[in-house]
Amino acid sequence: MKITNDRSTLAKNPAYLEYPADILNNEIFMRMSLSEKGLFWNLRLFCWRNGTVPASARGIAQLLNQSDNLIYKTLSSDVLSFFSSDNDVDRLYCPDLEAYRQELLEKQRRRSEHGKRAAEKQMRDRSNGNAQTREMGSDMNRADYDLDDGMNGYLTRSLN
Repeated sequence: MKITNDRSTLAKNPAYLEYPADILNNEIFMRMSLSEKGLFWNLRLFCWRNGTVPASARGIAQLLNQSDNLIYKTLSSDVLSFFSSDNDVDRLYCPDLEAYRQELLEKQRRRSEHGKRAAEKQMRDRSNGNAQTREMGSDMNRADYDLDDGMNGYLTRSLN
């Protein structure tokens, strides 16, 4: 899985959508202690903001400003089941969040491409004199307008 660590990309998505039922229906999550759930949420939030978190208990303890002993006790296989390390054994990421982030980035890319195409078409239409406007619910071409100098340069509908 491609993990996003680019700060500008991470900053574009300051929040993510989370459905409570998705978490509350997860048996692994529900059997975790409150301490484990707290660690899970902290790691998840750090992953969303930074892409990855340290994989070692010591690194996590430093990140969260907690004692190594507390993290060793709390960093269970249940907590770790929500995270992966793939190629980088020193860092963990959350596959669910990364998949969601990639979906958001793809949607943003498609919207950007659509906007660029629409702007290019609009520029071509304007340069060809074919810009479309709407007046009273009907399509009008530039040829339907005359410049009326008596209206201080406003375009008015031709009476032809």
